[in-house]
Amino acid sequence: MKSAQAKIPTTERERRVLSGWVMLPVTIALYVASPVLFYYAFVNETTSVSGSTQPDWWLFAGGCVALGLAILSSPGFFALQPNEARVLILFGDYHGTAKQGGFCWGNPFYSNGPATQSTGQSRWSQTKNKSGDDSNQSQPKKLKRYKISLRARTLNGDKLKVNDKRGNPVDIAAVVVWRVEDTAKAVFDVDDFETYVSTQSETAVRHLASAYPYDSGETYATRPTRSPCAATWTRYRRPCASSSPSGSSRRA
Repeated sequence: MKSAQAKIPTTERERRVLSGWVMLPVTIALYVASPVLFYYAFVNETTSVSGSTQPDWWLFAGGCVALGLAILSSPGFFALQPNEARVLILFGDYHGTAKQGGFCWGNPFYSNGPATQSTGQSRWSQTKNKSGDDSNQSQPKKLKRYKISLRARTLNGDKLKVNDKRGNPVDIAAVVVWRVEDTAKAVFDVDDFETYVSTQSETAVRHLASAYPYDSGETYATRPTRSPCAATWTRYRRPCASSSPSGSSRRA
């Protein structure tokens, strides 16, 4: 059986949208024009050959068109805060990511969701219940209008009991600061980017703990570091930030 070809990862494309303050007076004018046209359609009614009165159908049709355009353009308004982006999806096709902050207007047919995401808490970061067992359930949430925060987030890890390089049990924990860099990869390339970051961070901490002996007489060269994302003294060399397939960067 022929193996499936690897899927090409999605690349983010920034897309400009119109200012909402430009389309707002146009939409309001359409809402105002609609009842005015309906009013004059019945005021300027005509008399048919049979003697019955009929409204001006041209004005009536114009009122219907104006009302339809006003209702159609209304869902296109949305607002973006600083460091916030919206993924623009039109009929299932990715059309770009809007990152300009403020009051905006886009195609009213852009998808508004739902895009279900979990709380981003794995077993590593979930709090324990009263019985002392880890809670494996996370309450799902939705990315309203496919909006994604680009702000830095902090993932507080609980203590993990792992074995170091010599098999000695040790307790280790880490605080991971991360943020989304590629919104397209975060939405389309992984099922849940928050859970992905949490799980990968836990895996990296476990791998790191098992790579070095901590309760032994071996010495390792230490070096000071001034990086804000690392400890004051470190025993190993590693990059301060690493990218992931989910389009996020991590700092530990």
